[in-house]
Formats: sequence, C-alpha cells, structure tokens
Amino acid sequence: MAQHDYNIANASFPTVRTDINNVLSAINTSNSGSSRPSGAVAGTIWLDTSGGVTAHILKFYDGGADINLATINTTANTVDFSDSSVSVALDDVGTGDGAVNLATSSGNITIDAQAGDTDIIFKGTDSSSDITALTLDMSEKGSATFNDKVVAEGGQLTTTGKTLVLGF
Repeated sequence: MAQHDYNIANASFPTVRTDINNVLSAINTSNSGSSRPSGAVAGTIWLDTSGGVTAHILKFYDGGADINLATINTTANTVDFSDSSVSVALDDVGTGDGAVNLATSSGNITIDAQAGDTDIIFKGTDSSSDITALTLDMSEKGSATFNDKVVAEGGQLTTTGKTLVLGF
C-alpha cells in the first residue's frame, strides 16, 4: 500500500528510478493510505485504509472534499455501495453468474422506468424457456399483466375501485 505526490523531481538516475517505482506502487495500490494523498487533485481516487481490513473506503476527491464511493471488506470479499450519495446506472449492466439481491435496511426500494410510457418487465426462465412473468404497463397507469395465474396465499384477492373480493 502506497501513496505518492506524483511529482518526479530532477535528480540522479537511481533517485528518479526509485521515485518512478514509488509512483507505480501508488497507482498499483489505488493510492492506499489512512489519509488522502498529499498530492491529491480534483479527480483523485484513493483507498482509505484507516478502518482496517473490514472497512476500506474507496473515495473520490472532488477538489474540496472526499466523496465515499464504496466500503470494501477484504475479509468477506464484499463491496458495499450503500453510501446514499452513490447511484449506479443500470443501462450497461451485463449478465452475471450469481444471485442478485436488491435490499435496504430502511426506506423504500424504487424501480422507476423514467421514459414516457415505458414498461417494467419481469422475466425469468421456466425450465429452459425464457418467459415474461409480469409486465407493468405504464401507458395504462401501471396495469399488471401476468403470464399465468395470480396466487393469493391467504385465500383472498381484493381490489379497490371497482369492487372485486374473492375469498374461499
């Protein structure tokens, strides 16, 4: 773990070589240290190691302050993007090979199709066939179209507006 001021001073060859190697070490370790690198400028990304191996914090220096991007736990091999100032654009997310959890410990989870009349579509694979399980049609005020049946575990299906109450 290393940091550097990114200033290579005029000096003899061995000193310059050492300085260049120190710069490369800083780059290779994401400017790791317990405080912001002394030569940080707007746009510097650095890894704050002051929290120990369970709480490395990836930070972005905007020229005035550090912005927390993520907490990295090297013991559990996890990255937590829970900082409220971080959002991730999902327009270029590819296919992964693991389970995905979308969770919050407080507040709402919002899925927002922001373009006019765009639908929210839930897809999956039934055995080996790709299916659309549910479509929420925003051009129809969120009308829900299920591919198959709707199951109400409690035995009752209720709707408001035009009354429909089924109970068994």
